[in-house]
Amino acid sequence: MSSLLGVLSTAQSGLLANSAAIAVTGENITGANTPGYSKRTAILENRSLNASSAGGVSVAGVQRASNLFAESALVTERAYWGAADSRSSAMRRVEGVLTPGDGFGLDDRFGEFFKSWEQLAQKPDDLALRRDVIAKSQSLAEAFNTMGAGLDGLKTSLFGEAGAVVAEVNSRLEKINVLNNKVIATSQETSGKAEIIDERDRLIREVSERISLNVVRNENGSVALLSSGVALLDSGIVRSLAVGLTPLNPADPTDPRTALTFSASLPNELPRDITDRVVGGRLAGIKEARDIDIVELAQKLDELTFDFATEANLRHGMGVDLDGNPPPDLFVGGLGAIPSPPGTATGIQFNSVITANRRLLATASAANPPPGGNETALTLVAIQQFSLGGFGTPAERTAQIGGETGNKVISAEGDVRLRESTLSQAEQFREESAGVSLDEEMINLTKFQRAFQASTRLLQVADQLLQELIEKI
Repeated sequence: MSSLLGVLSTAQSGLLANSAAIAVTGENITGANTPGYSKRTAILENRSLNASSAGGVSVAGVQRASNLFAESALVTERAYWGAADSRSSAMRRVEGVLTPGDGFGLDDRFGEFFKSWEQLAQKPDDLALRRDVIAKSQSLAEAFNTMGAGLDGLKTSLFGEAGAVVAEVNSRLEKINVLNNKVIATSQETSGKAEIIDERDRLIREVSERISLNVVRNENGSVALLSSGVALLDSGIVRSLAVGLTPLNPADPTDPRTALTFSASLPNELPRDITDRVVGGRLAGIKEARDIDIVELAQKLDELTFDFATEANLRHGMGVDLDGNPPPDLFVGGLGAIPSPPGTATGIQFNSVITANRRLLATASAANPPPGGNETALTLVAIQQFSLGGFGTPAERTAQIGGETGNKVISAEGDVRLRESTLSQAEQFREESAGVSLDEEMINLTKFQRAFQASTRLLQVADQLLQELIEKI
């Protein structure tokens, strides 16, 4: 009788264990296409056959597949990709500002400006042609304004994006801390615990895409997250990131440009400046685009604007207006003089005094007075062949800006393609070690199903024998 009861117990353990294994296999099959899902395996153990136990099998727990090296590589590559993708996105927008479509570029505005002066040189006293010169000069100044303001607008937009990314990092850090506590509180290895760890690792990868991380895995199952020289998360303590602005050139209080700054702090702790250590993730890409790429291009645009406007004013001032008087400057700033870089492109404007009185345009010289003199108009036309500041003609300087913009875009897009490739390799590496193979799971499903059926058959035989034994007693 006791032997038959032992067989029943053994069969029951087989049913329960294989049923649990089938459930875990089912989880793998349904989670195969879920991003971040890690393969799980039911750990089956033999029960010793002795006087107090009928033997059989039991479920010791659920093992989650994990390769720490693969996870670390994936976290690192996501940081590289995040930085490259953010910079590339920003540079494409910069390209749209500095190199608009045909007919709308700075070179087109220069061409129209010089052509209008060339036509006026042929008929210096023609008021209609003077109106056209004013219109084309205003259009050129507005082109400088649009580009300068466009770059400033991109810097403002990127500051807002940095703030949004920081908020996303802080939110995810809090969630990771909650999941850390759940992992610590869950001592048994179950599918539920594996699901918690999967979710935590997914959030860690999302944080690393935004700011580079070093992940330290503790013996109790929790993780500590280090970044930019500080512990963002450790032992239940979470530091909050913050983004701000600081003068780009602290030595020059008149410089209106600003640079991004990043800090991390606890509620009762002074913020720690981590700006120079943010070298990966979207925050690093935004910082590079905003404070290096755009600043360099804006400086070239400002210098071109200043050199051209200064030269145009100089040549215009050497002539006389239609009434034989010294003329006003062609280009001015909001406070009178042309603003020196930085900020020249956004601050320059055509002189409204001339707009109100076309006769103030100088086309002649004192030696060859109006209405027939055209030496000043011709010398303004000649600027198109003049090397501004010794760095090239207006067309050459414009092409330099376009070329440098294009090079930065190409460089950024090339970096994205490289990082997409290395990220794909890291994801494949992680998939090989922790991903689900449907073919393998179907084999396992068949294996556990047959074991379940065999246990059922054993249970039926033991039950039948027990019934026969009872009938004979």
